Order: sequence, then C-alpha cells, then structure tokens
Amino acid sequence: MSLPTSQSGELRARYPIPTPVKQDQNQEFPSSPKPHLRIPVGVATLTRTRIKVSLSIIFSLAILAFLFFLWSFHGRTPISSRLGVNAVLGQVSLDSLAFIEQLSQQPNQIPIPVIDRSILDRLDPPKPGSGRKAKSSWPPIITRIPESSSSSFSTWATSSDTMARYLIPIRIAEQESKARIHLSQLYILAQALNRTLVLPNVGKSRLGICNKWGFGVYYDLDSAEGFGVKISEVAFKRKGTQMVYLKNKLKRKQMEIELAWEEYKGLMVAMDGTQKPNLPGCLASKVDTGLPTMTPVIIYPKDTSDGAQPIGDALVEVLQRQEADVLLLDHDLRFPIFPSSTLAPIVNYSPLLVQLAEQLAGDGYIMVHWRMESVPPANLPGCADTLVDLLDSLLHESDTRRRVWFASDYSYTTANLLDCQVQETEEQGQGKGHQLKSNTFKRIFSEHDQAIQILKEAFCPGGVLDGWNLTDLTTEMRWIDPANFAVELSQDVLRDPGVLGILDKVVGMRAEVFVSGKKGCARKSSFTKQIVDARSTSPSRDRSVVEYFG
Repeated sequence: MSLPTSQSGELRARYPIPTPVKQDQNQEFPSSPKPHLRIPVGVATLTRTRIKVSLSIIFSLAILAFLFFLWSFHGRTPISSRLGVNAVLGQVSLDSLAFIEQLSQQPNQIPIPVIDRSILDRLDPPKPGSGRKAKSSWPPIITRIPESSSSSFSTWATSSDTMARYLIPIRIAEQESKARIHLSQLYILAQALNRTLVLPNVGKSRLGICNKWGFGVYYDLDSAEGFGVKISEVAFKRKGTQMVYLKNKLKRKQMEIELAWEEYKGLMVAMDGTQKPNLPGCLASKVDTGLPTMTPVIIYPKDTSDGAQPIGDALVEVLQRQEADVLLLDHDLRFPIFPSSTLAPIVNYSPLLVQLAEQLAGDGYIMVHWRMESVPPANLPGCADTLVDLLDSLLHESDTRRRVWFASDYSYTTANLLDCQVQETEEQGQGKGHQLKSNTFKRIFSEHDQAIQILKEAFCPGGVLDGWNLTDLTTEMRWIDPANFAVELSQDVLRDPGVLGILDKVVGMRAEVFVSGKKGCARKSSFTKQIVDARSTSPSRDRSVVEYFG
C-alpha cells in the first residue's frame, strides 16, 4: 500500500527519511545503500571497560601463576597442599606440576654431564695405517670434575669398598724410623686426595707391599684404626690402576728418556708411556690389581735443598688429576712432603714389642745411643772420653742406676763388647764375625774401634766405671729363655733388624736417663729424635731426662 504524496512529504519533513533513489534500468547489479551504524555512547563505554577489566584479570592471573611457581620451587611444600590453588589456576598443566614436584623432592641436584675419552674415538676414529698413538704428556686432559675432599678421614677410611679409592705405598725407600715418618705424611696425602691409605707390610726394617710380615708385627693396629686399612681387608677389583713414581731425583739414564716434562709449582712431572712400569715381582701375589692400566706418572722436586719449599700442595693437585681407582706409589723421597707444622698422627709400636722391651730392660738403667756413621773418624776417640766422663757423673748421682744399655750403628759383636780380654781391632771392624747394625754404615776405620775400646775398658776391672754393668739388647735377650718371654714371638721375628731396632727404641723411651751425642760426635738421627720426643711427652718426670756428650 502506498501513501498519498501529501502524506509522504509530511513524513519526510517531520523525520529525516531519505528520498528513494531511482535505479537505472540498465544497471546489471543494483547497488544497495550502505547502512550507517550508530552505537549508543553508553554501550561503547561499557565495552571498553569490559576489555580493560578482562586484560587486568588475565595479567593478574599470569602474575599469580608466576608467583605460585616460585613459591612451589623454593617452598618445597608437598604437592598435595597446593591442590586448592591449582583448582583456581586451571592453566597449570600436569606436566608442569610433575616437574615442580621433582624439583621439590630433589633440591639443588642438577645433573652435570660427564664426558670421557671414549666419545673421542667414536666421533673421530683413527684411520687405518695412521699410526696414531697416545701422547705421553702432562698435564693430562681433564675428563671429569674431581670429587670433593672430605674433612672427616675416619668416614671415608671405613667407607664401603665400592666407593673407596686407594693409595698403596708399594715401597718406602728408607729404614723403619724414617719410613714411619714418611707413612704419616702419606696419611695426610691420602686424606687430601680423598683416598684410603693401604697399610704396607713390614720386614727387615722396611715398609712396603713385598715385605714378609703384616703391618701389625711392627705397629699397633688399634692405633692405626682410621689411619688406613690392611691389605687383606680390600678387594682390589677396581676400574684402573696407575703407578706413581715419587723420586728424590732422577738418574742420568732416566733423564735421557724422551718425555714431555712439565714444571708445575716446583715439581717436574711427566707421563711415561714409553716403557713398562718397573713393578715389584711380588705385586701380583700381594695385591690383586692386575697390571697398571693407565700411563705411569713420574714426579720429582726441582729443588731438594734444605731450604726448599714443601711440595705437598702441588703434589696433591697433580695427583688429583689421576683418575685411577688405585694409585701404586713408589716413594723414594728423603724429606717430608708437608711442612713440619702439619700435624700428622704417628702409629704406635706393637703392644707385644713394647711388653717384651719392658721385660728385657727392667728398671734402673741409663740408655746410650751413639750413631757413628758420617762422624769424622778423628773425632771419635775424644768423643768416647767425654761419654765416659758423663756416665761417671750420672751413675754416681743415683744408687738405683746399675746398668748402662748401649746401642749403636757400629758393627761390633756382643761377646767383644763385654769381654775385657778382647781388643777391638781394625780387622774385626771390617766385618769379620761382626753383626751389621746398619745397611749404609759399612766403612769402619781404626778410630771407630778405638772409641768402642775406650768405652769398654771403662767398665773393666780398674776402669773408672768398674762395678757397673755395660749391656745391650742381644745380651739381655740371651739371659731370658724365649719360653719365658712375656709374649709369644717366633724366632724369625726376634731376629728381624726392624724388630731389634724397635726394641732398642722402646728401651730408650723408658730409660731413667737417655744419652746421645752432640754434633761432631754423633750423627743426627730420626731414631734418636723419636726417643727424645717420646720422653718429652712422658707423664713421668724421671723419664724425661736427656743428656748429651761431646
């Protein structure tokens, strides 16, 4: 229905109704008028507000999610206590929760990748005929982070064998008195390396794997608890063994070997892969390690003078680079590894030997220890005269002092020492029928014999010390039937030079007065020093007296 024209005009005047546009009859596609959208002002404002609020909510939720992650990681609270929050934060995935839970149960345990040399062979295999060989050089390539050192030695010394790594002294070059000191130094070295020290065997006044008897023949195993472990207590099925040669100095022949020597903090170090390691013949029977599987290391100090700096710290750093589970140490040093200020425990002597020494010595005696080796021979007769004068004074001071116990490195026979009819002669001093007391003291001159003759004649009839007894260890052992010894020891053990030396040392520690020589009359001796040190810590004041002649 159409409106009259008058009414239509009226409506257009009242309302802004657009006038219809006449369509061109020839236009194929008629165009529609574009609608003009008008949004009320109130609706537009409300829309913008809702967008801002939504963005604020999303941003707040993101912050809450981030804070929740930090709280979960650092708070390490059980995952069950967070379920309420997780219900609100539905965006957190189960995978994220599992990762957070794993971190909360294992804090600060991020695995560190370890790469060893085997990957190199897989990535770059040697070509046939290339003749590529391992280079003997130092420092070696580091293939893993060293294990941290433990401050408690007793913990790792008694730890499970599957976790332990060992330091085995296969040889300590010097005799018992000094070897005992070196062993204490090796205890400190093993502790610094986080390794267990294996206690060596003993025999003939030496310490090392190849010796005849176990550690307990010379030393107290109870005092060695935590110090190291016996060889018999260790199962040597290890991942690798390695020889370490710790030399005092190198011989010319060794220096001529073409090695890649490196100087490191006062040490000369080389990896020697050019020859087979010089292993003791007994190693396979004493220690079931198999042959060393890693390149041997040779180490020696560049400076061996008396004022040289200790090599301990540098040696620890060098040996920490060695990956073998078992280090076989050939110890040939003549001085301590660590400074004297470093406190090192000293193992006590066997209770059986201490008890036997006390039985043999008894009470009321003076002990004289005279080390003659390296003393100028011309000094010795005069030194003997001063010794007799000192003994004369000491013996007259007390009625309880009836005997003088004599110990020396001089090669004398006990029968000659006590028989006033026998004269010490140069022929006898050259070794005819004499008992060797030292492996290094072999050149004996007439002055040595003369000095001993002066001492002996002082106790003979008419001598200044007539009425007192001169004795020694061998004499006292002959007075007592071995069947009556307070302890049971085999004859082989009782004839061992190391055992005899320890018995003399214990006698000196227990003597009422201990006498030794001054410089120029006696050689400085670790044997004497250990006696003096033990007496200085003795609770008995009567056993702390030390006198010197010369």
